[in-house]
Amino acid sequence: MAVRSYRLPASRVCAVDSARIYIAPPSALREAVAHYTLTMPPDALAQLLPCAALPAQCAMQDASPTLTLVPDASGCLVYTMRTQMITGMLWGATTCAVQVRNDADTVPMRFFIEFLPGGLSRFLGEDVATLTDTRLDTRLVHAALDADIRTAILRAQEDLSQLLPGVDAALLRHDRQTQLHPAAQCAKAHLFASHGALPMRTLAATVGYSARHMMRLFHASLGLTPKAFARLVRVNYAVQQLQRDPNASLTALAQQAGYFDQAHFVHDFAQVLGVPPSRYRADLSQFYNEPLKF
Repeated sequence: MAVRSYRLPASRVCAVDSARIYIAPPSALREAVAHYTLTMPPDALAQLLPCAALPAQCAMQDASPTLTLVPDASGCLVYTMRTQMITGMLWGATTCAVQVRNDADTVPMRFFIEFLPGGLSRFLGEDVATLTDTRLDTRLVHAALDADIRTAILRAQEDLSQLLPGVDAALLRHDRQTQLHPAAQCAKAHLFASHGALPMRTLAATVGYSARHMMRLFHASLGLTPKAFARLVRVNYAVQQLQRDPNASLTALAQQAGYFDQAHFVHDFAQVLGVPPSRYRADLSQFYNEPLKF
């Protein structure tokens, strides 16, 4: 792919690292889409950066040949281009760590559409629970949307300036403009605000539904239960704190995340990531944590 002299609009670039550019979606999609992520070989990627002041760099986590993805309860569409061939994969909301090849510096282009928790339902309907922890060919999930995105990526091979307008238009064309159920939206907001530490009974009382009915509404809209979502919010919060300060006290971190004791914190962390927090901070380069969703 020839980058030529094209530069991404400075207003759309959220953050960068040596392997990725994080791009803001259009304003009409920001309640559903967290951002786009573009990866290319480093030399090509650098040519796309705007000349204006760049946003802050995201922490580097890419030294390992494989990456363990920290689950983010969201979902994404991933399009990979190799020599005129495009493959598309939909990832449902993830609740456990997944290991992938760290090949961002060798693939000609990979384009991610990263949804916010519950954002997939804007395009695939309310009941996205069947997609949780699954990976499917995008053509089997939403053929019309997939075709439009593939067209945008193919056009970008000749003129990269067509990529963002083409993807924006495809998503806007297929946006159902539906909202999460108010109870699910409210519960999600309160769990984020409390870093996942809000007891389920308190959460149900806050949104004004019985715990069972709140769980049904939440599960249908976000693809997982409020309790599972709360655990992921807590673990992602702990991961971000360890990224900022790998030497942080685990006892203090457990308290900050709302755990009664360190043992429960270590148990939840290991259940989600497959390793305890001590192992995580010793091998930071082997993990990738979504930097803009939590």
